[in-house]
Amino acid sequence: EWPKRVTGILVMAVCLFGSVASGATPSSVFITPSKSGTMVRTEHDQVQISACGPSVLHITGGVDTPKPSAAHAPWIITPCTDSPMVLTQESKTAVLSTAQLKVRIGLETGALSFSDGAGNELLAEDRARARSYEPLGGPQDHLYRISERFALPVDEALYGLGQHQSGLLNYRGTPTI
Repeated sequence: EWPKRVTGILVMAVCLFGSVASGATPSSVFITPSKSGTMVRTEHDQVQISACGPSVLHITGGVDTPKPSAAHAPWIITPCTDSPMVLTQESKTAVLSTAQLKVRIGLETGALSFSDGAGNELLAEDRARARSYEPLGGPQDHLYRISERFALPVDEALYGLGQHQSGLLNYRGTPTI
């Protein structure tokens, strides 16, 4: 019985030492490159990132496997054609790069941030709670209330949204429905 106990302790020590020595940390984000882009799977959603050229990204997401855009999308003049992306991994992020854009994917939360080729941040999701999907329930059990949150610099205003006729010029801090 004594040799079994010592062997068990040695195996546990080797496993523990191996995980500490390798710097392994549990990750709730899994990144899978594919022919048409990169799939990012988190505990609560899946996001497909595809490059449509060096400066255009197509991103779809959802609770289940993201579905591509509708076959007929009149607002898209030139259809997306696959463009090369390079995937690299750093300690806490994975980075997708095209010739002109970089997408950083937080390996702990799945939050995305976008920068130009020089590394200047263009847009970043809120790292605490970037995307959320709330099921509507009832007969619409396949429908969700979707929320997307971005981290904005203190002095940044939100303009546009011309479909809302509220008379506001700066929408910062104003919920829109």
